[in-house]
Amino acid sequence: MTHHESTRTTNASALDQQQHFDRQLFLFAFATMADVAQHVRMQGSPEMQGRLPEIQVRWLEAQAAVRAAIEDEAELVSIGTLLAFVIVCAGVWYLRVKEPDRERPFRTPLVPILGITTCVLMMLSLPADTWLRLFVWLALGLVIYFVYGRHHSTLRRESEQSASSDRKAAGVL
Repeated sequence: MTHHESTRTTNASALDQQQHFDRQLFLFAFATMADVAQHVRMQGSPEMQGRLPEIQVRWLEAQAAVRAAIEDEAELVSIGTLLAFVIVCAGVWYLRVKEPDRERPFRTPLVPILGITTCVLMMLSLPADTWLRLFVWLALGLVIYFVYGRHHSTLRRESEQSASSDRKAAGVL
């Protein structure tokens, strides 16, 4: 084994040990949160009762994170952040076109176009499995968003109340 190969093996081993330590630390932090949640459950603290589902979700997230490869997680975070920036840039561009007279404290003419182009090019450099994960998580997030929104919509409630009062006023009910 040459010196170069030996150094590469040592560096890889040190990186594996660091990643293992990071995962253990992450797991410990969320295990502590779970212990707190159990304690709160046993004590019946009213101000914490509503947070128990949130803590349980965080625990599941921690379990998934501990089992996932850190490189995959980094790629998923990167593509998600880049997509968010593309959406923001597209929103700025859209507002410039649809509301050109809107007051703006400063103007940056090419930023939305350059931002979208740069982010999309960086996104294209990521592997195909990262794109697949992005679309799966995006679809799941949209389903949750619309299902939750449909059931908890303030506008829907107001509309139903308005329709109900209109029917009562018309003598239908």
